[in-house]
Amino acid sequence: MKRSEKTDRPPTVKLPVTGVLKNPGIHLLKNGIPLYLFPSVSTEIVRLDLTFNAGTVNESLPLQARFTNVLLPGGTASMSAEEIDEAFDFHGSFPNFSVERDKAVVQLFMLPADFSKTARLLNHVISEPLFPEQEMKMHQETRLQSFMINRQKVSFISLESMLELLFGSGHPYGRRIQPEYFDQITRDHLISFHNRFYTNGLKSVALAGRISDAEITVIEELFGERPASHAGNSFPLLPETDYRGRKIFIGKNDALQSSLRIAGKTVKMDHPDFQGLKVVNTILGGWFGSRLMKNLREDKGFTYGIGSSLHSYALGGLSLISTETGVQHTRAALREIYREMNTLNSKLVSMSELRLVRNSMLGDLVRQFDGPFSLCDSFMTALEAGLDMDFYNNLQEKIRSITPGEIKQLAETYYNKDNFCEVVAGRME
Repeated sequence: MKRSEKTDRPPTVKLPVTGVLKNPGIHLLKNGIPLYLFPSVSTEIVRLDLTFNAGTVNESLPLQARFTNVLLPGGTASMSAEEIDEAFDFHGSFPNFSVERDKAVVQLFMLPADFSKTARLLNHVISEPLFPEQEMKMHQETRLQSFMINRQKVSFISLESMLELLFGSGHPYGRRIQPEYFDQITRDHLISFHNRFYTNGLKSVALAGRISDAEITVIEELFGERPASHAGNSFPLLPETDYRGRKIFIGKNDALQSSLRIAGKTVKMDHPDFQGLKVVNTILGGWFGSRLMKNLREDKGFTYGIGSSLHSYALGGLSLISTETGVQHTRAALREIYREMNTLNSKLVSMSELRLVRNSMLGDLVRQFDGPFSLCDSFMTALEAGLDMDFYNNLQEKIRSITPGEIKQLAETYYNKDNFCEVVAGRME
């Protein structure tokens, strides 16, 4: 056939591939803490991640974990908060302090030439914080103002209420923050939490980007003598809450929109069904072409956006459907969400829809592993669940091989509306 001749054959469609994902290199520090390595010669900066067993699950008092983490750079005996900020800026580095339910992460982006200086500065900041009263007072005031604004939002109200319904008010995942907590937290609470979960709670270290033996040597010197954290989260298991089938409406007369949350407990990342459940969730509401988006956004115009998601935590998994809709559409939107759940667990998915979902999910995985920082993020997520990169290799295989019959069976098991609870904050007309 000549090059100029046309053919009626469509081009071959190939699914995106990431290739076989390998686990990172591991260097054990002298204290046994693992240092995970994600080298890249094409990246011009280095990222250091320090993971501590200092999540909100280990608080003895609400706000203790968050305040401790955010006030780490608030000042030491030799440096003020302003001097710490200026020192990081001078070296072209950027620190980030974050707290999640099950962990806290201190992260630093820096230039390789200044690695030793900036890593030592970070170590000084997290090892010797003073938690100055003035810095703490300013933080209490700003965070309280932000909280008081947020608690007027229907999205905030519905999320808080949903988590309390699922886990219980005494559970760290379900505990509500109250305005008086901001005044109750003291400097002594932060010092106590820091001593327990930062001085003695380092779980792992990760380096990503332009790294060499020189950076590893610095990490060994700074963190190789620090006490390792071998304990998990200390919060005891609580009785299961009776949330299934419950519906809560929280009225807000001035609301222009209603916030809808439909949720239930589900399996975690380490469960054999989780990877197949990721496909089911994507079909329902996990991507822009999902059934919920097509129905409630494109066809009905009830919302600008709706999504379903899976969340895996140390103390349990969560399946969540979330949207905000005009108050005049609240009841109809709820009906359509349950209609889509019922369709998913009663009818087989067509192969044409499944092909689209496969392409979307595999494409997302390719982007998820694009570069050393993304690789590091994905690996650390798996590590928190006791897994490694094989989780993502197996996920790719499940996306490629799952059948409509398997999807229907998983939907019947995990997307039965009787196993979910419902929270609506706003108005119903």
